[in-house]
Amino acid sequence: MIDLDKFTLCVEKTERVDMRVSASINNGCLAIEGQDFGTVVEECFGVDEYEYFYKFDKENTERLMTLLLIKEYGIEPHLANGDVFKKLLLERFSDMDGCSRLRKFC
Repeated sequence: MIDLDKFTLCVEKTERVDMRVSASINNGCLAIEGQDFGTVVEECFGVDEYEYFYKFDKENTERLMTLLLIKEYGIEPHLANGDVFKKLLLERFSDMDGCSRLRKFC
């Protein structure tokens, strides 16, 4: 079972949006949380702050890890550790469009 302390996936700031997204794995379960501020958020949601969460159970955390490891590195998950999975999450989902790509990937 892999555990990862909370780490930053994305911090982006423009004139219209301030976005912060982090991830962690506790007891084998991936959690991603984000918070957006700014005029873009207000235009879309009528408030200037928007929070969102993605929570994976153990089975789906392992499934995501397996798919990413096989697709990106061609290796089986039992050969990887938390640092490799963290690196994959950062490579694939760490910019302003990261959560959108995660939803599409899932």
